[in-house]
Amino acid sequence: ILRLNEDMVALIRRAVALDGWEMSIVSNIDPIMVRESRHRYGLEDLFKGGVFSHVESVRPKHEDGSMWRLAERGCALRLGNEPALTVATDDVPENLITADQEPGVHCTITFRNPFQWWYELGAAGAYLPRSR
Repeated sequence: ILRLNEDMVALIRRAVALDGWEMSIVSNIDPIMVRESRHRYGLEDLFKGGVFSHVESVRPKHEDGSMWRLAERGCALRLGNEPALTVATDDVPENLITADQEPGVHCTITFRNPFQWWYELGAAGAYLPRSR
């Protein structure tokens, strides 16, 4: 979803800078792409705590909800309590079918662009104030 999109990177960084907000990248990306994306594009901070399909304890997100569960648990640990709202986002609608079945996921957003994501995030109850 970041797709080297500066607007999306800025939105995510602004969100996680707020008290009570946490995020976890959930991706079917392979280990080489994880490494390259982290280092080459300066996304170390966003990939920290990520859940990737090459990890032994999970299945790809279109197969089951293990990646979504692990991400939700990681966010809860970093927050220090259960999230009041968990939003799963993916640019492939089929990948959200398993997220919809997870009790820890409150809603899903099919990503099309950063501005649509920001709007739908607010509509779901996670209002992210505009920045100037």
